[in-house]
Amino acid sequence: MITFSENKDFTKVIEDAESIIKSHHSYQSGFKKINDSHFISKHTLPIDDYKYVEIHHLYYNLFCK
Repeated sequence: MITFSENKDFTKVIEDAESIIKSHHSYQSGFKKINDSHFISKHTLPIDDYKYVEIHHLYYNLFCK
């Protein structure tokens, strides 16, 4: 999943990412930080609670003054 942020405080976006990802209803486990703006998490599929997907979350800063 790619997230483009146009917020001035990109550091805050990255700091909040973990709690936001973990609070999603499909989140199961396995949160892992790859680098400052790349995370991995394990989620269930809405149509099958026994099927899991690994999602890579990539954050990019597009803020321009």
